[in-house]
Amino acid sequence: MGKASRRKREAREVRQGVLAQLRSEGNAQGLRVVDNRGPKVSVAVGELIEPYLYGNIQIEEYRKLATMGALAWNIAIVPNFMSEDRFQDLLVDAGASEAVALWGLIEEMKERKQQLFPNDQRIIVDTEVREQPNGTFYLAVAADAPDEAAAELRR
Repeated sequence: MGKASRRKREAREVRQGVLAQLRSEGNAQGLRVVDNRGPKVSVAVGELIEPYLYGNIQIEEYRKLATMGALAWNIAIVPNFMSEDRFQDLLVDAGASEAVALWGLIEEMKERKQQLFPNDQRIIVDTEVREQPNGTFYLAVAADAPDEAAAELRR
């Protein structure tokens, strides 16, 4: 097992142990502890972008949608993460001409995120899309702890 996998497993075990302890203490006091992070962030972002997947989409289109979904997710959590003006400047620098339409799509995804996952405050730090042998796409999304990452984004 690699170092990163071991760290993830250890963190998961610690988290599960703390939740189990809180549950047992809470049950003794008549309280209930709920882990409300929701689904894996990869699954959540996949659900977020699902309505925008039309027809026979290619991997690059899927990758762009996943990136836009991640951006919309982060904007929903940290509203001053990126303004419309900053977004348009970035698109102009990249040579894109559809800035207004793309910002509208991101705003729509942001609202969808708030509807589907209002309590999920994880910050997305990376997305990766790979094509699987059967022709479907595999979406991997990495997220950071909400408090630390949001504080970093607000700077």
